[in-house]
This record gives sequence, C-alpha cells and structure tokens, in this order.
Amino acid sequence: MPRAGKSIVTLATDFGERDPYVGAMRGAILAVNPAAVLIDLSHDIPPHDILAGAFLLATSFDTFPPGTIHLAVVDPGVGTARRPLLVRTRDYLFLAPDNGLLSLALERQPAAAAFHVTAREFFRPEVSATFHGRDLFAPCAGWLSRGIPPDRFGPEAGDLVRLGVDAPARAGSVLRGAVIHVDRFGNLITNLSRAAVTAAGHSPGARPTVLHLGPHRIGTLVLTYGEGPANAPFLVFDSFDLLEVAFREASAAVRLGAGRGAIVELDLESSG
Repeated sequence: MPRAGKSIVTLATDFGERDPYVGAMRGAILAVNPAAVLIDLSHDIPPHDILAGAFLLATSFDTFPPGTIHLAVVDPGVGTARRPLLVRTRDYLFLAPDNGLLSLALERQPAAAAFHVTAREFFRPEVSATFHGRDLFAPCAGWLSRGIPPDRFGPEAGDLVRLGVDAPARAGSVLRGAVIHVDRFGNLITNLSRAAVTAAGHSPGARPTVLHLGPHRIGTLVLTYGEGPANAPFLVFDSFDLLEVAFREASAAVRLGAGRGAIVELDLESSG
C-alpha cells in the first residue's frame, strides 16, 4: 500500500457540531492516514439542504491547493440506491453522494473522470446503512490521501445527478436568473455571474445596471457594501463574482421579503 502522506482533506457536512458524527468521520480518515491534514469547510449546512451544500462547496473548493480532496456529505438518501461518487477534475478530487451536491462545483471545474465507489476493500469493515460518511466516504478519503488511484475505487459513473437549478438564460431583453443563496447577513446572492452578464451583452459600469426582483426595481450598482445608499437596496458583485442584492448594514432578505428561489431579471437594454 502507498505510504501515508500529508494530503489535505476538507470536510463539509450538515451534521453540526453537537453530535459525534463529524468527529467520527475525522477519526475514520485518520485511522487510514494519520498524516492527513483535515480542514473543516463547514458543518453548519442546513439539514438535508443539498443546494446550500452545493453553494458552499462551489464557492470554496478552488481556494485550496491542487491535489486537495474535498469530502462533502449532505445525504438525505443515505443507504438507498443513490450512488457514492468519486470525481476527479483538473486540480481536485471530490467524494460525495450522487444527489447534485457536486453540481455547482463541477460547473466551475468540470469532471475529468467520475467513478461509482463500490470497492469495499477501502470501506470500514462494517458499513452502516445510515452513516456512509463515517464508514464509506471517510475511509475512501483516507486511502485517496495515501495515493490510491481514483479508478481503483469503482467503475466509471456515467451521467451524474444535477440540481434542478436553471442556468441564467436570456429572455428577450432580460437575463433571467434566481436567488440561489441567502447569507447570514441577509444578502440575496443570485446565479448571475459577472461572466454571464457580460456574455449576455451587458457591460456593468458602462451602462446602468437594473435588476427586477418581484415588484422591486434595483438600479444602483456599487463596488463595496459601504458605498451602498442608506435604507435602499443596491447591487454588488461579491467575492465570488456573483450579483447580489444587498442593504447596507441590514438584511435584504427581510427588507424585500425575498429568499432563495426568487426570480430575478436583469434589464439588458436599460438606459437608466
């Protein structure tokens, strides 16, 4: 077997910190590779919320060095026919259930190969039907961190499950998208990336940027939150280059009565 090495393994789950689940996963990785470097992305993903987990992973995975192993478990279908996956991209390895959890990350860095994890030699001796995070995914992460090639873990997976989130699409004179995340500050983060906005023919800054969110027309685009007007919504491209609706030192979600799934439309022909 390959020797233990100091590979980085990140963990993202909906397990929280109160119960023993996260610690058990960490232990199962270290039992295989005591030299692994374990980094917690977050264990505060809302329970069973696959989209929230997908957003977390997509907005953080590429801050890590190439070769990092990303282990993500938001798995309401644990123990059912849903497949455990190992996905290799250009720079990273991902372990996760095949339920759409990797969808947004793979839009940013597409899969080079994907495998259905079936090789029980890399699992714990007894696999609980209710805790694949500890008994399947974690030990596989340990073996990956020791240098076992991805294709040793099972056959090619073929098509992967995708989240039911429509990509931004042009509809006449608007670019239609949706709010995909509400952060703890109440900012409404949309799936309208700067690249998508530019590709649709709109140049932020060169002409007025106007976004429609329900009955609200938001036409102020700023560079920083501190530049936003007092007591009025504004737009900002965030650190992930996604268009946000925000309020200065207040919650846009509360002020506008909007949340995840709300449809937004960017006016591509606005003159002000």
